[in-house]
Amino acid sequence: MAPRGERVLVVSFGPAATPVFAAALAFARQHASSVEPGGPGGYRTAFASTATPRRTDGPSS
Repeated sequence: MAPRGERVLVVSFGPAATPVFAAALAFARQHASSVEPGGPGGYRTAFASTATPRRTDGPSS
């Protein structure tokens, strides 16, 4: 099977008056390949795929 190119998931969120907004922004700053302003009080983030998937929901094996 031929190799595929990189995949990028782009997520836009905010503004929001909720505690979840701060958690989403903190997660994006830690894990996204880019975090940029996306309008008044909002953000646009990009998560790039990697050759070896990484789990963030538990201990790595």
